[in-house]
Amino acid sequence: SVADTGIGMTAEQQDKLFQSFSQADSSTSRKYGGSGLGLSISKKLVELMDSDGKIRVESEPGQGSRFIFTLQLALGDADNIVAEQTNEEEDLARLCGAKILLVEDNELNQELATVLLYRGGIIVTPAWNGQEALDILQTEQFDGVLMDIQMPVMDGYTATRAIRKLPQCKDLPILALTANVMAGDREKGKAAGMNDHIGKPFNQQQMLSTMARWITPTTPCEKDTAQVVDENEQEPEIAASNATLVGIDMKAGLAICLDDPAIYQRMLEMFCASFADFKQDFLTAQQDDDPQAATRLAHTLKSNGANIGAINIPQMAQRLETLCREDGSSAEITAASQELVRELSLVIKEIVMENNIPRDELGRYITNQTQ
Repeated sequence: SVADTGIGMTAEQQDKLFQSFSQADSSTSRKYGGSGLGLSISKKLVELMDSDGKIRVESEPGQGSRFIFTLQLALGDADNIVAEQTNEEEDLARLCGAKILLVEDNELNQELATVLLYRGGIIVTPAWNGQEALDILQTEQFDGVLMDIQMPVMDGYTATRAIRKLPQCKDLPILALTANVMAGDREKGKAAGMNDHIGKPFNQQQMLSTMARWITPTTPCEKDTAQVVDENEQEPEIAASNATLVGIDMKAGLAICLDDPAIYQRMLEMFCASFADFKQDFLTAQQDDDPQAATRLAHTLKSNGANIGAINIPQMAQRLETLCREDGSSAEITAASQELVRELSLVIKEIVMENNIPRDELGRYITNQTQ
């Protein structure tokens, strides 16, 4: 249980507390922050960990609140857990020389994944959507496919089902790339013919261990061909200073980029360029003939925000994505998008000012937000 000494809640407020995007009082978000997702996610996690798991709240107005959850779990065998953990160097050795088709419509995610894999001696061919991947696979052979789920033209599930119909791809390892890793999403992937999934934002160890579990290079490396960074190469200014960025957890962002300042700097630059026009892009997506266009745009921002270590943007974009996908009201979507644009504006301006991002990007962004 966890207790606080806050403002407490009435019985009526408690009844709706575990619903998505719900706050006990509409003024709560404005005064204290938060999107109303935390307790809903906690409830889902408790239920996923134990079918009989329960979470509840005890509270009175002015007397604070106590949140309690109960789970029944088996003890794990520490020795077995350690034995199952694959050494990252061994994974790299197994995968070196593998030829991979990377199907990803987002430029930032595509570049980051390519860099992570290229450094391990893995050969990457990019495709921007499922249809392009299907066309490539009919003329080229690969050792495995990394397949994004939400893409225009042809999504990952549809593409995987089509690929499985190709005789030469019947046993080809196909691994989903997705920020949605709930049980239901994994089942959808398996039903479509995917072997496994890799979560976003990318974690190199998890990515490599999952790939090594399924993928075997047709032509393995004869020697270590992993790329080594030149220690004498001058690193960008972001590494030379101890500066912090408002709205960004730089430590988390650098970890995703292998603690490589050069890669992280590039990700920050690409983030600014990709989302400088988000306000207008979202309005355009809402009018698109494709009913999923706005949902995909919010999903992409969520993933990319996580890649750079943005603190609030992923949660805000998740809320907008959910509202778009579940046909939220126009007022709700407008409010969520405006809140997201304000946070995005602060973050991009901070990146540009503190990290030598080209000033024309800043000028373009400010112009877009003030029109």
